[in-house]
Amino acid sequence: MPSFTVDPPVICRVVENRSADVARLGLRIETPRRTAGRYNLIVRKIDLAGTATMQQGGGFDLADGDTREVGKLTISVRPDGQLSVEASVHVDGRRIDCAYDSTQDL
Repeated sequence: MPSFTVDPPVICRVVENRSADVARLGLRIETPRRTAGRYNLIVRKIDLAGTATMQQGGGFDLADGDTREVGKLTISVRPDGQLSVEASVHVDGRRIDCAYDSTQDL
């Protein structure tokens, strides 16, 4: 869902793909006009093998109508494991929380 709290509107979404004991996550950012900002992605996993926390962050600069995937992570997680994901982008001094899409067994 777009955030209309900044101009131009920014859409950000975490996309997860799982295959066997591996989860791949990426933060996708989309905007209709040139936009620059920072992103933050935190992933926590809990399964029988243990717990782990991974964090990535950095800057991004998108051209007009651009979509970019940043913050790519790959983490091992058993099928019965749980992932907790927090993601946000910061544009013009405002924080935008990102949506989270999860798909299994791709």
